[in-house]
Amino acid sequence: MLVSALDEEFVRALLLHPQPDLQTAIDRALAKLPRDARIGVMPAADATMAVLL
Repeated sequence: MLVSALDEEFVRALLLHPQPDLQTAIDRALAKLPRDARIGVMPAADATMAVLL
């Protein structure tokens, strides 16, 4: 899922799901995941490098 000002079709071309706002994205993510799931929010994703440990 992606909350962004980018064009929705472009976001879909990146194989992401555009969301209208952060709360909607969080609600939809939590609705699809198990109750004890954790999600991550990357406020500066374009300038962030994720490291999985």
